[in-house]
Amino acid sequence: MKRFIFRYERLLQLRMDHEEDVKNKLSEANAELQKATQLKLDLEAELARFQQYFMTQMESGVNAGDFQVLNSGKKHIQDKQEQVDLLLGDIRLRVAQIKIELAEAMKERKIMEKLKEREQESYYEAVNSAENKQIEEIVNYQSSKKRGDQ
Repeated sequence: MKRFIFRYERLLQLRMDHEEDVKNKLSEANAELQKATQLKLDLEAELARFQQYFMTQMESGVNAGDFQVLNSGKKHIQDKQEQVDLLLGDIRLRVAQIKIELAEAMKERKIMEKLKEREQESYYEAVNSAENKQIEEIVNYQSSKKRGDQ
């Protein structure tokens, strides 16, 4: 019996490879998102420590120059937080786009797999039909031969 060969196997493989590439891209984007989220948490902790330090300095008394330095330090941390928030927004958008791309790649792969499955079923039905026809012909030949011998 000749084995089944899917005529679009290369295309199916390309679609599977594409899906795998998109999955890798998504995992990289998720790792980047995780890093940026951790950076945001670190900045929030740094700001909390700075504010605590700022309050202790204010309680002990500060001159105008020191106050301005402390304020600029706080402003610097807040600016970093804004940059990280913008970065997080960009990364989240990219992750969402990659998820859409992954869904499309999975859909394309599933379409090809379904086509392969249907063609394989059709092939095996044809093979079974041909085998049954051969068996029927052999049985008919043998029965006609027996009738002819009598």
